[in-house]
Amino acid sequence: MDELNSRDYPVKEIELGIYSEDGHTMITCDDTGGGIPEEILFSIYDRNTTTKSRILHW
Repeated sequence: MDELNSRDYPVKEIELGIYSEDGHTMITCDDTGGGIPEEILFSIYDRNTTTKSRILHW
């Protein structure tokens, strides 16, 4: 939400989906935000990784 609110995107959407595939439940999340910065793309699932500034990090 922060990314969508911080810029002037013409359309601000978040779309959630849920479906079954090969006996597994799949959950999807798509948005019209700016994406994940390339420099942290491969560490987004590491503990304490954030795209927030240090001031907001807790």
